[in-house]
Amino acid sequence: MTPTIRLARPDETDALTDLSMRSKQSNGYDDAFMAACRAELTVTDQRMVEGTYWVAEIDGVIRGCVALGIAENGTSGEVNAFFIDPDFQGRGHGR
Repeated sequence: MTPTIRLARPDETDALTDLSMRSKQSNGYDDAFMAACRAELTVTDQRMVEGTYWVAEIDGVIRGCVALGIAENGTSGEVNAFFIDPDFQGRGHGR
């Protein structure tokens, strides 16, 4: 199954936050660490404006996301977030 790549929609902040939290926790972090990360991993309207979020959908469900932004030097880009659904990790969807 090949994902469909598209720009994220403004109404998907909750889904992107959920994906980010589940993906991060799949690395073995405990609940206390995840609670400390919540603000950093929460996708807000402001973050959607500051960077360009792309999603990877499989069967109409978001299974991955990446946020791309302009670096402070203004001449290069940077990856601000990159998360894959734990159930879809290791399948090449992040490429």
